[in-house]
Amino acid sequence: MAEKSKKELEAENERLRLQVAKLKKKENKKSQTFVSKNENLFADLIEFLKVNFKDENRQGIKKSRYFFDRENSKPCFKLNVFVRDLIEFRALLNDPENLGSRISMDEGSLITFLSKGRKKRVKKLEVATPPETLKSIMPSVD
Repeated sequence: MAEKSKKELEAENERLRLQVAKLKKKENKKSQTFVSKNENLFADLIEFLKVNFKDENRQGIKKSRYFFDRENSKPCFKLNVFVRDLIEFRALLNDPENLGSRISMDEGSLITFLSKGRKKRVKKLEVATPPETLKSIMPSVD
């Protein structure tokens, strides 16, 4: 087996060093998402929602609209309620005359956005045979 020259080894070493640097940069980029960069702002938002958004329940007691308490646990965030309210607010701002259709379009858009990258389940199709077809297939018993 032929040994590599010093120049070839240096070139390969440089190529590998650049590849490692590129991978480290890519990994660092992944870990620095928008949320991780602005974590304190999101914490402030959650605290603001806890304190300022109250809603009366059926008994007339004012409770947090977006949080509920479980036994032996921290308050749980009602993400679906929050997103639904944001969609409704956006629809009110953009098109108050067609509120229902605007909400429906925004929900569809959100579902499409959140579904990207998910694999779709393939359902088995069950072919039902209509009764008329069964009669023509089966011999008559006379």
